[in-house]
Amino acid sequence: MSTLQAWAQTHGKAVMAGPMPAYAKPVGHSRVPLDVLGGPVASILRSALAPRRFEPWNPYNEHRLYPSPRAAWLVDVEIGGWTVDPVRDLLVGGTALPGGPVVLDLRTHPGRLPAGYADLATGLSFLEAGHLAAALAECAAATGWAAVSSWVDGRLRVALNPAGAADPAYAARVRAPRSSGIGPRGLHSTSGPLPAPVTAALLAAIAEPPAGSPSAWPVPVRHVLAAPDEVAAAFSYPPSQVRVDTMGLAWVMTAPVADAVAAGHDYAELLIAAGAAAQHVGSVAATLGLFCRPARSVKEAPIEAAVGASPAEDFLYLLLIGVSPVRDFAYDLSEVSP
Repeated sequence: MSTLQAWAQTHGKAVMAGPMPAYAKPVGHSRVPLDVLGGPVASILRSALAPRRFEPWNPYNEHRLYPSPRAAWLVDVEIGGWTVDPVRDLLVGGTALPGGPVVLDLRTHPGRLPAGYADLATGLSFLEAGHLAAALAECAAATGWAAVSSWVDGRLRVALNPAGAADPAYAARVRAPRSSGIGPRGLHSTSGPLPAPVTAALLAAIAEPPAGSPSAWPVPVRHVLAAPDEVAAAFSYPPSQVRVDTMGLAWVMTAPVADAVAAGHDYAELLIAAGAAAQHVGSVAATLGLFCRPARSVKEAPIEAAVGASPAEDFLYLLLIGVSPVRDFAYDLSEVSP
C-alpha cells in the first residue's frame, strides 16, 4: 500500500450518513459443528467471536469480545476453506474437514460499512482485524494454547498451537464483563482522572502482550496518554453524544506512516498492531470495571498537535477510557451463546 493510499484512509476523510448494507451470513451447502475442530480450538473461537451482550439503548446492539464499527463485523475467520459462523456455532462452505495445524485466515470486508465511509472503511477493517487477532491470542492463552500472528503478502493469519497450562490472568480478562460506555444519554464517564496504579496496569497491557499478538510486531506505533480535555477539541461528535472531557484517560496512537511505508511496512500492519494494542488495553480495562471506547472520529491535525506528534507522525487510533454510569441494562449473552 502506498503512502497516498494510506493517507486516503485518514486525512481529509468525510464520513457520510447512509444505510447499512444488508447483512450476509456465511453461506455454503456444507455445514459442520464448530466442535469438529476439537474442544480447545472450538472454545478459543467461541470465546473470541460469539456474541457476548446486547445493549438495548445502543443503536448497534450486538457486542462481542472485540469492537466493530456499527457492529458490522468486518472480519471473517476462515480455516481450511471453511468460514466460521459464530452466531450459529458452525463451519460453513468448505469441503474436506479441517485437519493438521490450526491456521486461521482473517479476511477483511470493508464493504459491510455504508458507502459513505469510503476509503476509511478499509482502515477500520484493519483495526478490527488487529482487535480480533489480539482477542484470539488472549483466548488462546486463557485455554493453554499460544497464537502466532503474521502478515505476509497482504494476508493476516493466526496459527494456534498447544502451549501447556491455561493462564488464569488471561482467563480473567476474557471473562470480564464489558461495557461500550454508551448509556441512554450518550457516552460519558463518571470516573474523573484515573488513579496512577490503574494507568500503570493499562500500560502493562501493551508492555507484556500475550504470545503471538500483533501488538508485539516490530512496527513504530507510539502510545501517548493525553488529557481528555485536550483531545476533546479534536473529536468530531458533539458533546451531546460524546463527552470526551469527562473521560478518565485519552489514549492516542500515532506512527510515522510515510517513513514506515518507505521502509517496507504496509500501512495495514500499523493499523493491525494498533488495533491489537487497543484490544489488550480494553481487556485490562474491563477487569478494572472500566470501558475502553476506540474511536477514529477525530480531526487528525488537532489531535496530533495535542499529543506533540512530530511532523513525520500521523494519527492512528484513539481510546477513550472511563467508568460508565450505566452498568445494569445490558443483556448478558455469554451464558446463551454456544
